[in-house]
Amino acid sequence: MELLAAFVGGFLGMVGAFAGVWLANRYQSRAQKRQTLRDTTVALYTELTSVEMLTSRMKASKILDPIISSHKPLSITELGLNVDSDFEDWFHVARVLAFFQKLGLYLRAGYLDEELARELMGDAAMLWCDHYLSYLVQDVDVSLGGNNAILARDCINAWLEPYRAQLAAAEKQVRGEKA
Repeated sequence: MELLAAFVGGFLGMVGAFAGVWLANRYQSRAQKRQTLRDTTVALYTELTSVEMLTSRMKASKILDPIISSHKPLSITELGLNVDSDFEDWFHVARVLAFFQKLGLYLRAGYLDEELARELMGDAAMLWCDHYLSYLVQDVDVSLGGNNAILARDCINAWLEPYRAQLAAAEKQVRGEKA
């Protein structure tokens, strides 16, 4: 009887040890994934707020404003044709479009802490989506990057919906309306 009790006690002890190791590993794995998401989000935010990207965003908006003012949807190809042939001009536009394409693709792949990303980049993303990216349509030749740009735009718009709702509620509250 004592032998059976010792065997059962040893078995339960081993099961408990394995369960403890498994739970600790699972917790550590989840914590590591959350930290990786935060690190990726902060790295993308650092890129967005860099001097180079700020310069490119300012120059790209000056270049795109007259083109977009026609309110006619443009493909990436048409956009390229409307930008002056100066390489530097197109470089700034392409850099900003590539950044927001990367943001959209990272969101779609689940590589970002979405809540932190909305806090850090929501305003800039909303501005660029509403004023520039919303005028882009898919290129006929998707090898030109148009397909990814459209997917990224749509993903960013879906990601921004809670942020837009939060801003609308705050605006109503400031005006004294009921939410």
